[in-house]
Amino acid sequence: MKTLHHLIFWLLALSSAAQDSYSKILQEELTREFEILSKEDPPVYYMDYRYQLKNSWRANASFGKIVSAINVKNGDAFVQLRVGSPEFDNFHEVSQRSMRPFVLPEAVTYNPSAESLAQTFWQKTMEQYAFTGSQYLQKKNLIQQEEQESIADFSPADAQVYYEDPIPAMSPADFEKVQTLIANASKAFKGVPHLKFGNVAFNYNLDRKYFFSSDEQSIVQNYRFARIIVTCALRTEEGDEVYQSKIFDGFSPKALPEQAELDEAVQSLIDKVQQLREAPKAEPYAGPAVLSADAAGVFFHEILGHRIEGHRLRQKINAQTFKKKLGEQVLPKTLSVIFDPEMSIYEGQDLNGYYQYDDQGVKGKKVSIIENGILQSFLMSRTPVPGIDQSNGHGRGDIRNHPVSRQSVMQISTSKPMEEDKLISMLKKECKKQKLEYGYYIANVTGGYTTTHRYSPNAFNVAPTEVYKVFVDDRPNQLVRGVNLIGTPLAMFSTIEAAGDRSAVFNGFCGAESGSVPVSAIAPMILATKIETQKKVEKSSTGPLLPDPMLVSNPNN
Repeated sequence: MKTLHHLIFWLLALSSAAQDSYSKILQEELTREFEILSKEDPPVYYMDYRYQLKNSWRANASFGKIVSAINVKNGDAFVQLRVGSPEFDNFHEVSQRSMRPFVLPEAVTYNPSAESLAQTFWQKTMEQYAFTGSQYLQKKNLIQQEEQESIADFSPADAQVYYEDPIPAMSPADFEKVQTLIANASKAFKGVPHLKFGNVAFNYNLDRKYFFSSDEQSIVQNYRFARIIVTCALRTEEGDEVYQSKIFDGFSPKALPEQAELDEAVQSLIDKVQQLREAPKAEPYAGPAVLSADAAGVFFHEILGHRIEGHRLRQKINAQTFKKKLGEQVLPKTLSVIFDPEMSIYEGQDLNGYYQYDDQGVKGKKVSIIENGILQSFLMSRTPVPGIDQSNGHGRGDIRNHPVSRQSVMQISTSKPMEEDKLISMLKKECKKQKLEYGYYIANVTGGYTTTHRYSPNAFNVAPTEVYKVFVDDRPNQLVRGVNLIGTPLAMFSTIEAAGDRSAVFNGFCGAESGSVPVSAIAPMILATKIETQKKVEKSSTGPLLPDPMLVSNPNN
């Protein structure tokens, strides 16, 4: 029988979501099914329903024409069941063997009927229970053979009711305007010598996200983000490829550049990639480097961010870099790091990692991870770790995966900011100290990856696209190509010497075990006394057998 508190909660939730028919369907179906499954053996002690409606607009342009333009609408349903008790359930880590909980998303139509939506969740719930019940019993048998930490598998969370009004869809007229914008900008690729590809792409995602749980959480919120990506690649004399990209993004298409600004950016990109084509190849290097503020965001995301995601401290296959380091110094005393999913904008730039509630229905919270170099906490989902038994609103995952602790909006700050000229001067001084002819200035990167498990070296690899040699004498900086920044995190942290006085924003999408989630990083320029680079993998090609028709029609190019 429902308690009075439970009834009051659902009445409030239904009232808040009165404008949204899907909310009523999902709440009623979850309540009905949980009441039955909680009495089964083994019992379901927790369940949640996630439903996401995705509306996206995509267009690509090259050589002044639209290559493709499409508006895609779809929906996905996802059910999570936890069987047993919060102390021990079907998500428990039992060994180094892979026994991940069953993942069963279901594609649904964008605008389903009430009956079909209820039927979908009913069917998925039954399928999930058939698997999770047997998995729970299997793990319960295995646990008797292993020594485990006495820590629960799931933490409590407060009841929440949150409702956002839907955001209007992009109109056909506005979509046509964007297509004209990118088509005009792409004209600059006509006649570019040695062009392998040149493209201007537009993406706008507008998602409606529903979350309902047996813990009395009723969350309906939106996610939206618009982006223009300019990409250009040229073929070198050796048959290799040089590549550059430029990204503009914001919460809506209105945040994107106008025609003149975009045209200028495309031409600037073409000029840069042409310079890169003529640049010498870099040799493997070990020595000092300055990372621009743009590059530092990706750098910290990879080498730090993934290692303070709390769920990794429970995984026996994980290296658990910082598990025993709470209260210890892990970065220079001048650096501090916070994660704040409620930060939506920084110096006029929209932040892709912003959200109100995470994918477990928990309010996103600002978390001080590192203060003056000292590790203070971890990013937490509803999976407790030793010393931290509550979520701080970082349980995240795409609609096709179970949420785990993930990054949101990371901000790195320094108590001793330095101007760029001072950092470059320090770079040259450190090069002389190490008896090196030059150091590196890493201006831009495209992304990177890292490994955190025990089966391979705990290394990172960041992919720069614009790197300069900074000579200790008066020679001008020299652009080089073919650089990959590599290393191991603890060694790299120990070489960070100083940070700049201005920060830049990196917006992106991070892929890990719970799928792709939007993230942001705000970081200053940094000086490291020792980095290591290796040569990039070359994309060898013999070149085209037939002449480029753009060059045939433009023989002067």
